[in-house]
Amino acid sequence: LRAWPFDADAAARAREAGEVVGTKPSPADGMVFTNTSILYTGAIADPNNSVLSYALDPKEADDGASMKFDFVADAYWADTFAFDGKGSLLFTENHLSSWITGEMDVTGKDANFLIKSVFVGGYSYVDVKSASM
Repeated sequence: LRAWPFDADAAARAREAGEVVGTKPSPADGMVFTNTSILYTGAIADPNNSVLSYALDPKEADDGASMKFDFVADAYWADTFAFDGKGSLLFTENHLSSWITGEMDVTGKDANFLIKSVFVGGYSYVDVKSASM
């Protein structure tokens, strides 16, 4: 991605470098994996603006298939995913789309940026010691 301009062959090279396991139901502004291969991602175009999870099972992967995601939480524009090391998924909820359109309430009446925590019983993919918990 650092080699701009992005030539026509770059997309093909990127596809060849990885394995397609399916398609997500909505664009995201962030995602994270657990140490047990569960993907958590935002769904910013989903009608509910939600956080979704997907348990990756390479044996069931189907090139280009629609992936089955499970609902985790409501969140407007979920972003910046992380784990707290105690089993909870942390993420920010923001109203940046209101800033772009000039409609963000900056009076302090409502929060425009939140940090949310949802217990999912998961740990970061880099947290090796918690994998056996």
